[in-house]
Amino acid sequence: MNDNIQRELVQRTPWTTEQIQAHLQQHPGLSAMQVRQLVTLANDGWTPTRAFAQLRAARR
Repeated sequence: MNDNIQRELVQRTPWTTEQIQAHLQQHPGLSAMQVRQLVTLANDGWTPTRAFAQLRAARR
């Protein structure tokens, strides 16, 4: 599943493959809705660190 998520994020965001891989290792099992949220945040200029932290905060 992470391969599909990584591929989608690489294609649809300005983030590097290395940035995406590092964060996906820390956040396994993202839902489709979370991936869409990451794409939106990335394209709004958010950094990977900030966007993935937002997901973590929303889960609490």
